[in-house]
Amino acid sequence: MLTRATPLLFVAAMAVSAGGQPPDPKGDTAKGPAPAYTAFPDLKAPGSGKAVELPPVPAEPAAATPLQKVHFAQLKEGLAYLAMVERAQQITGPSEYDFERNVKMALDVYRLAADLEGAPARKVAWHEVRVRHLKEVERYTRLRVESGALNPLRLHAAAFARLEAEADLLKLKGEGKK
Repeated sequence: MLTRATPLLFVAAMAVSAGGQPPDPKGDTAKGPAPAYTAFPDLKAPGSGKAVELPPVPAEPAAATPLQKVHFAQLKEGLAYLAMVERAQQITGPSEYDFERNVKMALDVYRLAADLEGAPARKVAWHEVRVRHLKEVERYTRLRVESGALNPLRLHAAAFARLEAEADLLKLKGEGKK
């Protein structure tokens, strides 16, 4: 008899039979996945729930186009969102339900700030903030996973986002081609 779960079981069986095995979790502990690689060991998370220091926010040009005005307004709203999340998390701790949205906002807001910068060094500074922020998300997520308060899947998602930010920074610095 076919049930509603039958198609899911079929897909799972096909993935396994086609070699679709998950990666070998070498180094994982009983409490969670092993720390992921970092290309930037010198870029540290602020730790202990501290906010990442931001570089100066890009200034909107006097003769900004409508699209530039939208992007600068978007940056302002995104930075306000991240600041409010930071304050709320100091009081209540991170919300598991907002995890994906908060990580995506950090990825997008800091990328937008870098895109609005003119000088390459200032673009790099925003991408470094992005990496630091996501290292802090990953650090705190690891603590919550190890305490049993979060599913280890969240830690993989946090590491994936941080590695995306690191890849973008490597590309910006021209190191992605080496």
